[in-house]
Amino acid sequence: MAVGADEEALVAFLERSGGEWIAAACSVAEVERLRRHDHHVVTVSGRAGLLLTYHLWSEPVSVAPRVYILFRHVDGHPRAPAEVQRSIERLLY
Repeated sequence: MAVGADEEALVAFLERSGGEWIAAACSVAEVERLRRHDHHVVTVSGRAGLLLTYHLWSEPVSVAPRVYILFRHVDGHPRAPAEVQRSIERLLY
C-alpha cells in the first residue's frame, strides 16, 4: 500500500524514536473524527499514548488510512475527548 511523504516521514521518526508505537487502520469517516486531535493523549490497554494524525492533514486520505500512537512524550499534552477515545478503542479491539 502506498503512503504519502508525510506518513513516510512519521514512520521514519517513530522507528528512530526508540519508543514503542502502534498503527491502526481506520475508515475515512474515522479519519474525519480523529485528524484534528493530533498530539492528544489516548489510552490503549491501560497505557497512555500520544495520538499522531498530522500526516492526514496535508495529503488526500488513502483507501486504508492509518493513525499512529506513540507510548512516549505524553506529558503536557491534552487528553483526547471521550468520542476520540471511543474511536481508538473501536479501532484497536
